Amino acid sequence: MTKEEANREAMKIIDHFNKEVERIVEEARKNGTWSMGLDANRGLFEGIETERNIKLKQLAEMIDEE
Repeated sequence: MTKEEANREAMKIIDHFNKEVERIVEEARKNGTWSMGLDANRGLFEGIETERNIKLKQLAEMIDEE
């Protein structure tokens, strides 16, 4: 996989992650679990952040060295 292909795939992963964040925020506000404060809601995103980081790391490992 070239760097350009990897960049396109990374953007897809990040776009998916951003949509999931929006969904989680909307759901948390709707059901009353959203809290005010800088780091008050970090726990809501831990699972998807870990998943995103793993996918991006795997993608980086697939880049062919030139």
